[in-house]
Parts: sequence; structure tokens; C-alpha cells
Amino acid sequence: MLRIDPVPGAGVVHGSAFIGDDMVFNPTSPDSLFDHGDNRGFDPNARPDQSRVSFYVDYETGVVVVRQNASHAANGHAEVGDPEVGVEQDSEGRVRLRIDAANPLAPEVAQDMNVSVRGDLVIDPHGGRGPAEVNGDVTRFPSWEVYQRDGDGSSTTLLTRQEESQPGGTGPMIGLPQPTVPVGEHPERLDDWRDRHHPGQGDEGIVEKVLEFPSTRGDDFYDYPVGHAPYPGLGGDGRVVLPEAHRVG
Repeated sequence: MLRIDPVPGAGVVHGSAFIGDDMVFNPTSPDSLFDHGDNRGFDPNARPDQSRVSFYVDYETGVVVVRQNASHAANGHAEVGDPEVGVEQDSEGRVRLRIDAANPLAPEVAQDMNVSVRGDLVIDPHGGRGPAEVNGDVTRFPSWEVYQRDGDGSSTTLLTRQEESQPGGTGPMIGLPQPTVPVGEHPERLDDWRDRHHPGQGDEGIVEKVLEFPSTRGDDFYDYPVGHAPYPGLGGDGRVVLPEAHRVG
């Protein structure tokens, strides 16, 4: 949970990455070969626990929240992960949200092979005038959705991307280790953000490229990191203190 500058009139932009199937194959678990999915389709009213990762950018109060839900194996075993999250905001109120969330039921070696849910999104509230816009890169699995909710309770769909279908519930094993793919009407907005605010990133040498994991070699997600967001703390008066998002531009 972090603080951003409010943008009155922009409402709440919320989204999630969810698994459409009820079960998915997880060969890395010695006790259970399957994990539970979310068993749903696109839904602006889905609860946070009906997703692998969910996020909220509340432009009215100036708060960003990211949540990774517990992973459940078919045998009942459950683990909670600790996602890597980065949040930036520019002078126009645009927010860049970068999420990297690995399955806590998978061994460390799987996480080292880039088997994780990843998204790097730029959210433009357009000053609170009209619908927001969401562009960037996300993993091919699972499904992704982003909506905007206004003060009157109405909801606008900003982005949906159906997970790529794979046989036998192998979507995570096949889709997650691959490079991220562009989403949104103007995915180049993310490249513009990187070039403007992080011009020194992304310039890798030959050695660095060779050492990258083969399946995700060339994935810009890893070439343009964002400082990890710290957790909220307690002030001297016992109140919760939210860290600030990184300001750019």
C-alpha cells in the first residue's frame, strides 16, 4: 500500500490477474500435481480473493494497493507469496505499476527460471476527465483485466486479455516462462515512459544477454526494474504510515 497524488474525478482503477480454470498443472510440487485456479471469467465485481494478484489505484484518496492471494494445492496445502511491486507517478497523475508475483508453492529454482505472473502497466487517468487508459506488458498467463469504477458505482472496462489456452492445465508451465506481451490500445506508452524516465536502463551488453534465462531472453520486463515498494509502517502515534510512490518527471 502506497501513497500517490490524487486525481479527482478519476475514481478507482482496479484489476487482477486470474486463472480461468479450476485446476492447473504444477509438476514442481512433490505432494500434489495440481493447484487450484480461480474458475471464473472476466468480472468487474470479482472479489480480491478470486484472483492470483489484484490491485487498486484509488485516485480519489491517493492510495495504491497490491495483493497476492494464497496459492492452494489440490491436496489442501497453501502458501502465501511476497510479490515484488514498484509504483511510480509522474506530474500528470499517470501511474506505472510493476508487479512480479511467483507461485509460493513452486520451489526457488522455478522462480529463478522466471516462472511468475508479471505485469508492467502505465495507467493514465486523463486528469479525471473521461475513462482512464491502461497500456503495457503482461505475461501470457493467466488472464488479465482492468476496470475503472466511478463515484456513482458505474464500471468501465479498460483492458481484458484472455490467457492463452494450453492442454491439460499446463498454462502456467508454458505461458509464464515466456516473454511478456503488449496490451492496451497504445502499448508503446510503456516504452515512452521507460525512455523518458529511465534512459539509462535497458542497455545490456552481450555477456548480460547471454546469461539471461533462455525462454525470457529479450523480455524488457527485466531490463527496466523499479525500486521495490516498502511495506507500511507505524508512526510514533501508533498510526499506519504509508510509504510514498516514487515520483518521476
